Amino acid sequence: MLDNLKIGTKLIGMQAVVLVLLIVIGVSGILGMAQIKAGLQTVYEDRAVALVQLGQVLDSIHRIRGHILSASGAENDQVRDELLARFDAVDQIRTKFWKEYMATYLTPEEEGLARKFQGDWESYDRKRQSTAVLLKKGVRDRGLFQAIADAGAAFDKARDGLKDLIGLQERVAKEEYEKASDLYGNLRTGGIALILIALAAAGLLSLLVFRSIAGRVSEMTGIMQRLAHGDNGVTVPSVGTGDEIGTMADTVQVFKDGAIAMEQMRADQERQRQQAEQDKRRTMNGMADQFEASVKSVVTGVSAAARQLQTTAQHMSANADQTKRQSMAVASAAEHASANVQTVASATEELTCSVNEISRQVSESSRIAGVAVEEANRTNATIAGLVEAAQKIGEVVQLINTIASQTNSLLLRFLLV
Repeated sequence: MLDNLKIGTKLIGMQAVVLVLLIVIGVSGILGMAQIKAGLQTVYEDRAVALVQLGQVLDSIHRIRGHILSASGAENDQVRDELLARFDAVDQIRTKFWKEYMATYLTPEEEGLARKFQGDWESYDRKRQSTAVLLKKGVRDRGLFQAIADAGAAFDKARDGLKDLIGLQERVAKEEYEKASDLYGNLRTGGIALILIALAAAGLLSLLVFRSIAGRVSEMTGIMQRLAHGDNGVTVPSVGTGDEIGTMADTVQVFKDGAIAMEQMRADQERQRQQAEQDKRRTMNGMADQFEASVKSVVTGVSAAARQLQTTAQHMSANADQTKRQSMAVASAAEHASANVQTVASATEELTCSVNEISRQVSESSRIAGVAVEEANRTNATIAGLVEAAQKIGEVVQLINTIASQTNSLLLRFLLV
């Protein structure tokens, strides 16, 4: 459940729980101290003050009793009268503190004891006044001593009632003290228990928050490191939770899915590259075979043309040789005819014109034969050039064959790479 809360909410919640526990401890302490204060106030106002007041009353009645006894034993009237005159002053003090005491809060038990003391004191006061009257009259008989004895008995009864009131104050004060002490012990035990509970709750919350934050962050760090090293088979925890770590986990899951997709894409690209290499190799092999076939066809055609040209050149050379021989034969015949004409010229003048004409024709024939010889020579030279060209064409064909073989080797090496 904590995994779906924001980190700030977790921390605020933990602080709120600790704060509530501290408030509970503080309120409990304050209430306990208020109760202790109320007990102490009761001890002070209702018991300590009452003890002081009752102590003053007890002191006053003892002084009154002392004055009576002193007056009864006085040797002269002046001392007796001075002692008797002090009764009213001391009784006023007693009355003052008694009224203050009666104005305080009285429990039913305390009120009953106070009424009993008041009655006993009034009985003693009446007997005291009777004794004082006798003392003022100077009576020294048995009646005075009896009055003093009766007053003493009444005094003892009133004093004992007052001591009961004082004992009640001490007992109630002790009870209040014991209550306050018990309350203090309970508060201390409860406070220690609450502190331990607060510490345990804070420790438990801290542990839960630590496991919900620090532990998951550490786990997420390890997952991201494994993803960074290429381990895409890890399972990303806290995916889909509502806190910041869940958001981080969702992002890491996206990275993981992206890494898996990239890996798949790289694998697909590698397969496509290998397929393209194979297709390229097949295509280049086909192109090389086609180029080799084309080159071979061209070379074959050129070789056939060269052979045909060489045959034609040989035929033309043979014809040129025959023409040369025929021209030489004509030249030889012309020279022989010229010799015959010169011989006949000496025999007949009639034939001079004919001989001259024949001579001109022979000269023309000689010139034609010379031209024929020159043409035959040029034809031989042309045929020789054609033969040389045919040889060079053969060399070019051989060079083309070599280049084609080297091209095929280079293509095969390139495809193999």
